[in-house]
Amino acid sequence: MPAGYLMGGRNGRTATGAQVYSASDSLSDKFDKSLAHIWKGIEPGALTSGKKVLRGLSGDVKKSGHEVSLRDELLALMAGIRIIDIDVKTSLSYKAGRFNQLMRAVDDAEKIYSPEDYMNRGPSVIAKEFEQMQEEAFIVQQEMYNIIQDALKLDLDESDIKKVLKDAQLPNKRIRKLLNGEFVPANFSDSRFKKKVKILEEQAARMTKDNPDMKFYLDEDYAYPKYLLKDIQYEWKGKSLIPEPKEEKEGLIKRGLKKVWENVSPLKGFGEPKERTQIQTPPLNKTPMPKLAANIQQKDPNTNLTRTEQALLSPSEKIIAART
Repeated sequence: MPAGYLMGGRNGRTATGAQVYSASDSLSDKFDKSLAHIWKGIEPGALTSGKKVLRGLSGDVKKSGHEVSLRDELLALMAGIRIIDIDVKTSLSYKAGRFNQLMRAVDDAEKIYSPEDYMNRGPSVIAKEFEQMQEEAFIVQQEMYNIIQDALKLDLDESDIKKVLKDAQLPNKRIRKLLNGEFVPANFSDSRFKKKVKILEEQAARMTKDNPDMKFYLDEDYAYPKYLLKDIQYEWKGKSLIPEPKEEKEGLIKRGLKKVWENVSPLKGFGEPKERTQIQTPPLNKTPMPKLAANIQQKDPNTNLTRTEQALLSPSEKIIAART
């Protein structure tokens, strides 16, 4: 639907940005193309697959310029498996065109060039909006840098990428900076700012033309803070587009396990040995060595043997001991 009708509208574009009809088409052409687009969305799958097989039989060509393969279409119809050829150059060319559109959209900031409400939109407001433009431009350029790095990891070399970007009308300086991962600050339009100043001067002249005693003076730096904008560009110049490595943050589970380990670890306390406090024990008083009392047993006068000898010796040993 055209923009502004019913629930809105995209002026002939799909949600993904594909063109259904152009603004120059007649009303009947817009209706026919819109109806065909809607029918394509609700068309039965069998009919769609049949059309693709017929295109393969007739040797038709895809939008990308590649031939429709009958084998691939039959495989998709029978087995549900579709072989997709990835054309890195074509994809990069599309991304480069999209990049140009987004960079132009960044500069399409009508507020900083508009004379409307200029009394309340001084240098600080303009500088803030220009700073936001730099942030948007950085995101767009960093995304393009990542796309180029992905292309380098596939089957494209740097010379191929330069050629694709040049064919997409990217300036040589921007191509070089993108390959090196350096940010090029968004520029401002000198001519649009001067047009804004001229409109304000003409308006002031109309307001004072009927009163010869009144004179006007427009501070051009207020409406066009040129050097303030250049300072912002200088601050952003050469900023790296290479994403910084993200620090892996501990999740709730990891933090919880770490806390439990600290509390119940069997190795807790084992580390660098600490100095132990020596307990000072007073020396013992000197005491004399104990004397062993002599344990002398008396011999029996009849046997000439001690009690121990009588108990432990054999009869023959007793006879020998009695003689000694």
